[in-house]
Amino acid sequence: MEEQDDNKSNGKKVNIYYLLIGTIFILFFAVYIFTRPAIFDSFVLVESGTLGDAIGGITSPIIGLLGAILVYKSFEAQIEANKLQRKIMKNEIERSNALKDFNTLMDVFKQIKEDYNDLKYGESYGKSAIIAFRAHFEVDPNRFRKKSFYNDFTYHIQVFNLLIDRVENSMIESADKNMLNNLIVFFYKSKLRIHVRKFIKICISEKTLPGFTMRLKKLDEKIENIFIED
Repeated sequence: MEEQDDNKSNGKKVNIYYLLIGTIFILFFAVYIFTRPAIFDSFVLVESGTLGDAIGGITSPIIGLLGAILVYKSFEAQIEANKLQRKIMKNEIERSNALKDFNTLMDVFKQIKEDYNDLKYGESYGKSAIIAFRAHFEVDPNRFRKKSFYNDFTYHIQVFNLLIDRVENSMIESADKNMLNNLIVFFYKSKLRIHVRKFIKICISEKTLPGFTMRLKKLDEKIENIFIED
């Protein structure tokens, strides 16, 4: 599209140049013609004292036309400059917004990692806390859902779900989006996937906590569907 616009703009410039050259040629040609010896006596303008008026009358419209063309071209150039300026400003705003979104998403991802390490169950933290809670949860899911760890872990999963949706719908650069997706997938597969799938298996087996199960399954499916460029 931009290449077509450039071609059209170049074509217009060439046409204007031809017009200017043609106008100048006509101007000088007219002066030349009317200062040559006349073929017929009735065309001798010098003797009638009308040479200056004749040349002025002929060239004035041409000069006026030339001036009008130049004024038009100056306005046209200003319009094109304004369009270019608006386009540059729009691109700059889009890049600035994309960078802000990227930084925000990175902050959310970092917070998810910190929250994972801060998960606490008994005297255990992070991965060890999840393993310890899962061992008790498997015995009686409905009982251990009342533990604060259950709420913390559910919140952690929900934020992860929201982050994936936000990255997918963001307008950040494709390279930045691909990098974020790589980080998300790697973190999930290395830290959470085995626990998420075991929690899903427990809930389905015990036929309990459908809302919790749905969040876990949704997260696992989203991770599997993330497209990562090579």
